[in-house]
Amino acid sequence: MSVVVQPGHAEVAPGYVRAVWPMAAGALITDEDGRVLLVNPTYHTGEWKDRWLFPGGGMDRGDDGPAETCAREVSEELGLEWPVGDLLAVDWIPQDGRFFEEVIFVFDGGVMDEAARARIQLPEDDELAGFQFFPLAEAMEKLAAPDARRLEQAVAARERAAGPVLLRYGRPRV
Repeated sequence: MSVVVQPGHAEVAPGYVRAVWPMAAGALITDEDGRVLLVNPTYHTGEWKDRWLFPGGGMDRGDDGPAETCAREVSEELGLEWPVGDLLAVDWIPQDGRFFEEVIFVFDGGVMDEAARARIQLPEDDELAGFQFFPLAEAMEKLAAPDARRLEQAVAARERAAGPVLLRYGRPRV
């Protein structure tokens, strides 16, 4: 029997179709001076061409969960195993003219010292053009607006050490 899968849906098990939301996870990693680590992907084009991102990426089917996805993606992007700490933010990105909705988890990646920075190795597949640590204000300028708001909220959540913040398009839920 053939299963019809409508746009915005997926066959998540044989014969079982449901709406799915893409999910991603990233890490807020800073250096000893509080500068924020961002990566520069090569796969963005057009208006997104110069958009930088948190280290991290999309969840794959079979991933154990958001924290494991974050650890896997950071390892793939930076070429080193890196601990993933507490959850800082969960951001729901509505479709609002985009090509899909998304839920993004941001974890505390802690502080990276000089020795760890020297071990970073970008992927061989040319997925990333580079990485850099930026002062917070400059990092926010390198990000798309919702990503910048998410960064600002994640930094504040880390400083408060009071648990994660729930966001919608980078803005605190009220």
